[in-house]
Amino acid sequence: MSLGSWAGGVWISNVTSRSRISAIYFYAVAEGLIGAGAFVVPKLFSWGETLLLPSGEMISVSYLFYSALIISLSILPWCILMGATFPFMMAFIKEREDSGTTSFSFLYLANVIGAMW
Repeated sequence: MSLGSWAGGVWISNVTSRSRISAIYFYAVAEGLIGAGAFVVPKLFSWGETLLLPSGEMISVSYLFYSALIISLSILPWCILMGATFPFMMAFIKEREDSGTTSFSFLYLANVIGAMW
């Protein structure tokens, strides 16, 4: 997530200034892709299981290594996208108001309440 937050922060300022497209659209695309991950990740896990079955016993080092690799690669894109949502939304807030000193607090509060819901 930290990688997504950093890369998203660097990328969003460049792309919005060049394209003149609001950051809210990039935020919406990121959230949509995260939602799609709910359907893609189980398929990737299933595919990974199929690949792992012939690799040996579950206690073998190769099985554990490849299992960790498949899990990491399966969830990495979605974690990066989750990290990018904050800079995308903050870029949109900056578009809407110049003095966003408390805006991040409200954004984070809305995110936590949404996650709890």
